[in-house]
Amino acid sequence: EALYGGENGLEVIERIFQGAKQWLKDSGYFILEIGMGQAEDVLKLARENGFENVAVRKDYSDIERIVVLRRR
Repeated sequence: EALYGGENGLEVIERIFQGAKQWLKDSGYFILEIGMGQAEDVLKLARENGFENVAVRKDYSDIERIVVLRRR
């Protein structure tokens, strides 16, 4: 079953970012699978929550699907 992400589909991701800060060490990596078309919004949320973008990877269908982030 998929998680319901709220109106914009990003509410769960934002909560995950907020919680991940307590578990990751400084410069720790966080890898996240995202939905189609969410890359820009996810990267914006990541920056707002103390992460920096390391890479966005495409899946076999050429869709931006994986975001690799690092905690500042």
